[in-house]
Amino acid sequence: MDTITAPDTTGLDTELLAELSTLDAAHDRDGTYVADEVDLLRSRGWLALPVPAELGGAGLAIRDVVERQRVLAAAAPNVALVTSMHHHVVLATAWRWRHGADAAATMLRRVAEEGLFVASTGGGDFTAPQGTAFPVEGGWQVSGRKRFVSGALSAGAMNTWVLDGSTGGAEAIAAAIPMSAEGVHVEETWDSMGLRGTGSHDVVLTDVFVPDAAVAARRPLGEIHPSIQAVAAHAFPVIMAVYLGIADRARAEAVALLAERPGASDDPGTQRLVGEVDQQLATADWVLRGLVDELGDDVAPTPAQFTRVMLAKRSITGSVRAAADRMMEAVGGAAYSRRLPLERALRDLWGAPFHPLTGEQTLRIGGAAAMGLDPALGL
Repeated sequence: MDTITAPDTTGLDTELLAELSTLDAAHDRDGTYVADEVDLLRSRGWLALPVPAELGGAGLAIRDVVERQRVLAAAAPNVALVTSMHHHVVLATAWRWRHGADAAATMLRRVAEEGLFVASTGGGDFTAPQGTAFPVEGGWQVSGRKRFVSGALSAGAMNTWVLDGSTGGAEAIAAAIPMSAEGVHVEETWDSMGLRGTGSHDVVLTDVFVPDAAVAARRPLGEIHPSIQAVAAHAFPVIMAVYLGIADRARAEAVALLAERPGASDDPGTQRLVGEVDQQLATADWVLRGLVDELGDDVAPTPAQFTRVMLAKRSITGSVRAAADRMMEAVGGAAYSRRLPLERALRDLWGAPFHPLTGEQTLRIGGAAAMGLDPALGL
């Protein structure tokens, strides 16, 4: 493995961003996975940004990871989304370690020392885990199919939820599974409209042995458990920062294009459309910054906080997509051409609403909680 440098706490230099941007555009065009980009960032210590300094990482909090992932996404959306999936797992694991989960230190040290990439199956398993685990001597035997595992081809381990078969699926367990374990197979299924380079393939588990020591949590289904609250608080600010970064880049390119077009700057209709773009992106920026400030550097998960995280995610999703639509309208038919980056941005931004929860679920849990009902009824 290439040498891992000390984590870069200052951000991304111009040359690296340019290199990543070129690679990322090629992966989008060809529908190929960003393995080279992940390895490049790995060599810079990027994967260890959220690892506590005591364990060899940069010790960055959520707000700092959000800022860096937003900058990265403006240049290289595919690898930004891939690394956001790793980062939110590491952030949550570091939070568990700070709150007494001593065993979490092993994985965190591996991220810092070896550049271990940890994939997440949180999107598919967030409220309805896929796969079943049955107790066996010393642990569990796990089988199932995990969908949309971004970065699966770079991963050394995968954090996932599976149903506990001994309870008839009434409970689920969270486990860390090495990608090298017998019975783990990546099935290359990802062929998408947008974010084409994320390699969000299926991972098939067939009678995989998971030792008891690898089980990090257990939760009953049918409620918004504290473990889910903690995952949401660490995941969605980082993931939504990626989509806002994509929109940032698209806005800059759209305005530059319009500035060069004769008469466009003087057209009241165009001015209004650009103004609406800025209003939508300002709203998304305020929501993301407000959410990060509210969460603070040490999350204290609650049901109310979970609802607010989901409402923020819904708001940012709606704003960046609306901004993309207005950019396309302002630029006109040229924006439909693959010669311009706006076409790619529109495709990529369509990925935002597919991260759970859906907008409809979010409104329902928010409304249920406001009326004193169990918010899980909205799921």
